[in-house]
Amino acid sequence: MPPVVEHLEAVVADMWVRTEVGAVHRDPLSDRMFLQTLLLKGPAQDAMQADLKRAEANQGATPVVVIVEPHDAVGTVLGQMRAASTVLVVHCDRRNVLAWVTIYGPNAEGADDIQRIPAHADLREIPITVLTGACVTANRRAVRLQNCHLDEGSCAAPVNASRTFLSK
Repeated sequence: MPPVVEHLEAVVADMWVRTEVGAVHRDPLSDRMFLQTLLLKGPAQDAMQADLKRAEANQGATPVVVIVEPHDAVGTVLGQMRAASTVLVVHCDRRNVLAWVTIYGPNAEGADDIQRIPAHADLREIPITVLTGACVTANRRAVRLQNCHLDEGSCAAPVNASRTFLSK
């Protein structure tokens, strides 16, 4: 049997926030709890809130903000999702205060132009920082999964096979 990881989910400052039970997420820049940094006012927090509101407007429901550690594997988040889920994954970032990406499940409501993640056998094993770093564009930090990313099945050819995405 795989290990069971429990999460706590609650409304904090008008956001649904989820974190692993017993996890202590700290902001290394300010030596405070990461949730405190997340709730501060600042350019990074404002930009993250704008992405959260964009996801909310696109799907008509409030996405869950999932707090993770930068070194956590993407699979730790994928294990918390269903095909219709949308989550905004956030962690501390030494340069930009926050790093985040909104992950849309393959069947989640949302804009049609959200970049799809091509099929990669090792997506579950890569650190979340690879995903949050690779998905920064001028106006959006969002990606859409394929069904195989959630069920660990096999994927068809990538949507855009000529483009490299999420290399180790």
